[in-house]
Amino acid sequence: MVGEKMGARRASSAGTVESVSKDAIKIKRADGEIDNYELYNNFPANHKGYVRSIPTVTKGASVKPGQLLAHTNYTDDKGDAAVGVNLKTAYLNWRGVTFEDAVAISESAARKLTSEHMYKQRLPVDPSVSTDPKAYKGLFPGRFTTEQLKHIGDDGMAKSGTKLNRGDPVAVAIRTREPSPGSLGRRMRTDDSLVWDHDYEGVVVDSVSGDDYHSVYIRSNAPAEEGDKLTIRAGGKGIISSVIPDSQMPLDANGEPFEQLLSPLGIISRTNPSQLIETVMGKVAKKTGKPVYIESFPKENIAEWAKKQLAQNELSPEEDVVDPASGKTIPKVLTGYLYSMKVKHTAEGKLSGRGAGQGYTVDELPMSGGPEGSKRLGSLESSAVAGHGAMQVLRDAKLVRGTTTTGATSAWARPPRNPACRWCTRSSSPTSRPPGCR
Repeated sequence: MVGEKMGARRASSAGTVESVSKDAIKIKRADGEIDNYELYNNFPANHKGYVRSIPTVTKGASVKPGQLLAHTNYTDDKGDAAVGVNLKTAYLNWRGVTFEDAVAISESAARKLTSEHMYKQRLPVDPSVSTDPKAYKGLFPGRFTTEQLKHIGDDGMAKSGTKLNRGDPVAVAIRTREPSPGSLGRRMRTDDSLVWDHDYEGVVVDSVSGDDYHSVYIRSNAPAEEGDKLTIRAGGKGIISSVIPDSQMPLDANGEPFEQLLSPLGIISRTNPSQLIETVMGKVAKKTGKPVYIESFPKENIAEWAKKQLAQNELSPEEDVVDPASGKTIPKVLTGYLYSMKVKHTAEGKLSGRGAGQGYTVDELPMSGGPEGSKRLGSLESSAVAGHGAMQVLRDAKLVRGTTTTGATSAWARPPRNPACRWCTRSSSPTSRPPGCR
C-alpha cells in the first residue's frame, strides 16, 4: 500500500502492545518474542518537509495481523495516503479572480489546505561566535524582552517545545570581529541572533550542536494563502489568486458555498478534460459514501461511463449556482468535488525585495536582494496579478525588476545624451555629467 510507503505501520502478527514511545512501538507475540516497529519522530526531509508518526494503539492493547499501529502526517487515520483534500469545486469565471490558471478558494478551503513544515535554522560553530545568553543580555539588553528570552537555554538555543511568534529569538549569538583598519583598531561585537520571521506560529522540536553548525528544528502549520500553488491528480495546476470569505462564495442549490473556483477555459487551453470526470465522480462518491474506482485504460468511452454513473445515482454534472451578493442565478455550471493538493511553491518563498540604491549590475541585469536573491515573476504568477487588474505591478516587474529597457523610469534609466553638450559627448559615464545635464 502507498500509505505504508509514507510511514504507516501495521502489525505483522498478533500480540500485545508492550510499549509505545516517540521512536518505536513494541509488541509481544504469543511465543514471547518482541516485534519492534520503528516510528518517525519529526524526521526532517527536503524542501521544509518532515515525517512524524502518530500512534493509534496504547500499551496493553491486543492487536491483530494487519492492524494499523501508527499513521503519519502524510496519511489519514486509516493509514491510507492523504496528501491533499477534496474540495467542493465549480468551473466558473468569477469576478476576474479565476483568470486563466488562477484559482479562487474559500477561507474554509484555506484552512483545509493547511500544510506542515519543518524549518531548520543554523548558526556556524566558530570561535568568533558566542552563544552565551548571559553575555548576550549584557551586550544587547534591548533586543528581546525578558519573556522572549525566558525560553532560551544555557546553550543559547530555544528549548524544545517553545512556541515561537514573529520576532521571537530562535538562538542568540554574538559575533566578535578582531581589530582591523576598518574598525579603527577596535574589537567589534555584532548581534548574530536567529529570529523567527514567519507570520504563523512555530514550535521548536529539537536543537542539535554538531561540528560545523548549531541547528534548531522548528515545526509550523501554514494555511493556504494568495500566491500559493495548487495542483490536482490530472496534472492541472494554478496559483491561488484570492481567498474569499465563505459568505461571499457562490452557492449551490442547497445554499452551501463552494470551496474552489476554476476557470472552464483552463480545460480547453490545457487539453486536460480528465479532471472533469474526477470532479463529477466526486458527486457520486459523496452521495454513496464509497470511493469510485476508475479503470486506467477502459474500453468504454470514459465520458459516457461517467454520464451513466451520474444517471444511476440521479445526479447531473451541471447545476445552477447562486451569487450571494446579487441573488442572481448562474445556470448550468459544472460542479463536483476535486482532490486538490498544495505544493511546495508557497507565496512566502517567492517574496523578495531590492533597495533603490542597488540598481543594476555592469551587465545591466537586476542586482539580487535578500538572502536568497531576487525572484522572477513566472507566467502563473503574472496571470494571478493580471486577474486582479494590478497592471502597474506587472509594469514595475518588467521595467524596474526586469532588465533595463528604453521605457524604464528615470530612477533607473540613464538620461539620454545631448549632442550639443560637451559633457555628454565626452563620456558615456553618467557620473561625469554636471547636475541637470540631460
